[in-house]
Amino acid sequence: MNLFLVLAASASILRSVDAREAPGLGEPCEPGVDTCRDWNAECVGEDPGGFTCECVHGFVQDGGNCKVPPGGLCSDSLECVSNAECDGFGSLLICSCLDGFVDDRGFCKVEVGGPCRDADECVTNADCLGEPGTCQCEEGFLEESGLCREAPRLGEACDPDGAPCEGPNEECLDDGSGASTCRCQTGFVEDEGVCKVPAGGPCTNSTQCVSDAQCTDMGGGTVCTCNDGHVEVNGRCKVALGGECQDTVECVENAECVDDTCQCMQGFQEHFGECVPEDDLGLGESCDPMLQNCVTENAECVGDPGSATCQCMEGFLQEGDNCEAWNPGLGEPCDPELAPCTAENTECVGEPGSQTCQCEEGLVQDGEICRMPFLGEECDPGRECAAENSDCLEHAGVWTCQCSMGFVQEQADCTDRIRHECHSPRIGTEDRIGIANERLESPKTHPEIGEELGTARSVRLGFEKTGKIERGNRGHRERKLGDLEEREPVSVVSRRNDVTPKRSKEQVETDELGIFREDLGSKKISVDGPFRT
Repeated sequence: MNLFLVLAASASILRSVDAREAPGLGEPCEPGVDTCRDWNAECVGEDPGGFTCECVHGFVQDGGNCKVPPGGLCSDSLECVSNAECDGFGSLLICSCLDGFVDDRGFCKVEVGGPCRDADECVTNADCLGEPGTCQCEEGFLEESGLCREAPRLGEACDPDGAPCEGPNEECLDDGSGASTCRCQTGFVEDEGVCKVPAGGPCTNSTQCVSDAQCTDMGGGTVCTCNDGHVEVNGRCKVALGGECQDTVECVENAECVDDTCQCMQGFQEHFGECVPEDDLGLGESCDPMLQNCVTENAECVGDPGSATCQCMEGFLQEGDNCEAWNPGLGEPCDPELAPCTAENTECVGEPGSQTCQCEEGLVQDGEICRMPFLGEECDPGRECAAENSDCLEHAGVWTCQCSMGFVQEQADCTDRIRHECHSPRIGTEDRIGIANERLESPKTHPEIGEELGTARSVRLGFEKTGKIERGNRGHRERKLGDLEEREPVSVVSRRNDVTPKRSKEQVETDELGIFREDLGSKKISVDGPFRT
């Protein structure tokens, strides 16, 4: 090989390499081969053929050069980005934006409200508007310290002292936990991310109203009203339950669009046009009497619409969250409306909340039953007693069941006095004068002396005759027994001298009066004929 030719080729290659221009910022480069034109740039990338010259850390690209951003160290203003200068104290110098410019992501841009010729001169999210032009924030952005920051949206965190919330009718309010969020102002409700006038609220045009509502003249003013087929739920207009829908968001809360119809989700129950948890329709909860939507078994919705509540049905008692069968017996708790007494002849008495089943007025409790009082038991005036021919009478301030006038007690019954076997007032006597056959036409409790007592059918004084029995008209004595007067005859006189009773103990039977004597002695009984033996 010709040595001259080899040397010539090598020289040509070296001249070609030296003549290759260094890549500028953003241009392709080959790592290890190319040196970026800017001393503050380097060839960076990931894949072969994908490497470019980029500013090293601490510098930003500005006008084709790598410059020091605001706040970076510098030695000369030429090192700083446009509209900045190298300024500071002593040896500590940093790049700072000139007046009228603000640091915007490492560059000094015209602040909001400053003069401009082009939007590129303004801060991010601002336009150069007007003539002469000024930098103004785009819609949805708010000026803060010369910059345009995105306003916090409805429901997002916000700073009460910082940028206001983005949308109209919003304000930054404390949520109660110390943090603040953007919420609708009083008189507005959130509707699809915007604060709108709720159904029923005043309006001037329909655009102010929530979705599916229109501004309607109601005579006294214009208000937002829901369109047909929609109902107001918390100020919003939703498709009524059972109405046609295309998406669940159109339905009332806790409802879903099934088969193009709004229906309550599983676990929820319809309640005044809304879907509420079934647990919210338990005992004591408000309910709709038209729907009878109580979920507790044996419960019903009782009351007027708007104030009705779920209560146990009649005959059932609330036990916790359930309604248990309630058949209160004698002495057990009761409720006149919800659980009346079931035992016969009982009634629910007492103060509300502490009522119990007691015997009806005039009846007495006997174990587990209520009955009329027996003879000798206390009673209520004017009420019936158990024994036939008995009355509730007062004696010494106490009302007890006693036999009616003309009747006497014989064990638990009241027997007709005329047919009753009567005894001598003297305790221990056994003689009887008899039992009469007929009552006095006008019986008296205390016959007068000599008054006719009755007609005798038979008189047994050692013989058997018929005639009239009279109380003797000879000596007698009286004694008081309570309010009654008892007279004890000492002799019985016969109207016929030929009729004389035996002088020993004898029994005289009549149908009307019996008198006991230990010994009739010479006492006589008046007997009128005719007689039979």
